[in-house]
Amino acid sequence: MRDFADDSPPVRSAQGGLVHFMVKTMKLIVALSVVVIAVAIFIPEFRQMEDIKRHNAGLDQMLTTEKRKLAEQSRKLDYLRNDPAYVEIIARDRLDMMRPGETIFRFDPAATTANSAPR
Repeated sequence: MRDFADDSPPVRSAQGGLVHFMVKTMKLIVALSVVVIAVAIFIPEFRQMEDIKRHNAGLDQMLTTEKRKLAEQSRKLDYLRNDPAYVEIIARDRLDMMRPGETIFRFDPAATTANSAPR
């Protein structure tokens, strides 16, 4: 039994100190092992999540482009339904239609550009 009048610290045996050190070391090894296993499990999940985010960003960009195309097509459809002048322009340009008695002159823009270039 320890004498309280003696203020000296208790003396540990060499074997007790070694056991204490080994227990601390084992706890540290177990903790590090748990961390390494957790990281090994979750790294592929994080990579997959990043791939999905990149894919979603690409899909969002495609969606924006397709919405823009839809708006343009809707506008053209509205013109075709409600604007006779637009229908006439489309019929003349794309379908090569003309009114009776009309003569149409067409100029090839590539040929005029090549001929009018300064020499």
